[in-house]
Amino acid sequence: DAWINKQFVRKNFLIKREENKICVADRSLIDPLAFAPSDGRQQRARALALLYQQSAGVCEGEVILLTGIPEVMQGRIAQRHKGGTASYIRGLQEAFQSIWKLSVPVRIIDTVDKPINQVVKEVSRIIHLEKYRVTPISKLLMDVAEGHL
Repeated sequence: DAWINKQFVRKNFLIKREENKICVADRSLIDPLAFAPSDGRQQRARALALLYQQSAGVCEGEVILLTGIPEVMQGRIAQRHKGGTASYIRGLQEAFQSIWKLSVPVRIIDTVDKPINQVVKEVSRIIHLEKYRVTPISKLLMDVAEGHL
C-alpha cells in the first residue's frame, strides 16, 4: 500500500507539473481507495491525503469513469495480458461507484455493447467539446478520510 501510494503521489506531481495542458491518466488520484478493503478505506484515504499534502497538493481535474459488464471487461483485460476475474472487476466497479457518488461531477460512460473505438470517441468528445467540470478530488479524499463513506 505504501509503495502504491507513493506512485500515485509521483503521478500527481507529474500531472500537476503539466499545468494548462490536457493530461489523460488511466487511474485517478484516489483509485487506491477502491482497491483497499472497505474497512480500510478511511485509513488509506488519510495516508493518501497526508502524502498529497506533503507534496504539492492534489491536482484537481475532471474524472471520467468507465463502467461495463465485468465479464466483457475481463476479456478486454486479458487481451492486455493482465489478470482479474469478473467477480473481482464487479467488486472494483461497485467500490468506484460508491466512492464517486460522494462527489459531483463525475462523468460515467457505460461501455456495454460499445467497441473500444466508440468508447475512445466518447471520451474524446468530453475532453474536446464539452464543458470542463472539475471533480473535487481533494474534498472527496477528505470526505472518505473523515468516514463519510
